[in-house]
Amino acid sequence: MRVYVCSDDPRVRRVFSRAAASKKITIEFLSAADAFAAAKRADAPSLCYVDAASLTKRRLATLQAARSGGRPGFGIVDPAGSITDPAQILREGAADYLGPKLCRAGVTAARLEAALGAAAPKAAARPKKECGEPVRARPSRDWKSVQPGCEYLFHMLYVELDGLKDTGLRSAESTVGRLIAYFQAAVERAVAAERGRLWIWTDFAGIVLFPSAVSVDAVTAACLRFMLSRRMVSMDQSIQKLLFSYRLVLMEGTTVYRERGRTGTIISDSVNSLSHIGAKYAKPGNFYLAETFTYRIAPGFRKCFGPAGAYEGTKLVKMKLPARY
Repeated sequence: MRVYVCSDDPRVRRVFSRAAASKKITIEFLSAADAFAAAKRADAPSLCYVDAASLTKRRLATLQAARSGGRPGFGIVDPAGSITDPAQILREGAADYLGPKLCRAGVTAARLEAALGAAAPKAAARPKKECGEPVRARPSRDWKSVQPGCEYLFHMLYVELDGLKDTGLRSAESTVGRLIAYFQAAVERAVAAERGRLWIWTDFAGIVLFPSAVSVDAVTAACLRFMLSRRMVSMDQSIQKLLFSYRLVLMEGTTVYRERGRTGTIISDSVNSLSHIGAKYAKPGNFYLAETFTYRIAPGFRKCFGPAGAYEGTKLVKMKLPARY
């Protein structure tokens, strides 16, 4: 479960400090300016709390439209008690209202779970898969909860080692194989701290999965570090004198999970889209983010990226590389 808190006021963020300490719910803090674009793009089950001080009729209409489209429910945080009729806000579609008294006490994880339950759209019973979960994708909280045969929401990272097709023309097949194995190990080390797993690998490219409960800031930071450490990655091997070049593409998507090595029958629009962007659009030596990710990462990280066009309907941004990369 994910909760977005949309405010520029530090006092509003403190309201959620107790709940943020809980491992049951992932809380992400966004600026008020980014809240409404994020509300239209975020995936359920989630809830978007908005600071009453920044709420206008136009913004309320945006939240209502996102809610009716099956996107996250929304709640209102009102530490100053500026809303004179909270019941009207609830009638207009809000799933929760946190008034001055609750704001002073601090909201608990249990309160947020209840609000998430109230915000969840009611639907008819769905068919079950073998694992007992509904067909609709569920958030992947951690690897222990992920069961083969069920569909989950993940952070997905495409990784491709550039140039080895040409290297294969002048190097022994065993040398190319050793380089790929070394690079795979380097990828696994780079993503391990954020619970990333190298899931699929074909020829010179693969896909890493991160549980959706891992914060987008943490995943983005791991990718930035990996890009900036390419010279160290290159120097740390003695197989062949070579400066590695690799491309990364990060987005959020859903897929039925299978154990590594048993993924040949996977059918996933998200995996297909990610693979097409990585193989057909991304340029060698670059790191791309789906634009939707930029609404959820910290402002400091957003400064590291610039527009990079779109491919097959997915808008992208690209890392601004150092001059002596």
